[in-house]
Amino acid sequence: MCYWGVRGIQDIYTPEELEKYYRLREEKKLQKPPIQRKPEAKPKIEEKTKAEEKPKIRESTTVDLVGRRVKIFMDDGEKIEGNVIEVAKYDMIIDCGGRRLIIFKHSMKKIEL
Repeated sequence: MCYWGVRGIQDIYTPEELEKYYRLREEKKLQKPPIQRKPEAKPKIEEKTKAEEKPKIRESTTVDLVGRRVKIFMDDGEKIEGNVIEVAKYDMIIDCGGRRLIIFKHSMKKIEL
């Protein structure tokens, strides 16, 4: 007996048909073989010898410039000469002809001693 209802699947099928459907559905679930997954290949890690390793560069090479006379070439082409007074994480303070300048490190092209 099948007829269209508005409340759900119980209105469309008889209880015997529903019981048969659920029993067949459970049997199909049990018959499915478990999914076999292939093991993932792990990338090989090559160990470098000490001779192959790159030499480590010190993190703060500009700290050694404090108290020294330097010539700084800026990105815009300007040249600044002066004594380095202080070096911070992102900037340097330079005494240039009696006035102090704050120069940001990202705007420097190169530094000459």
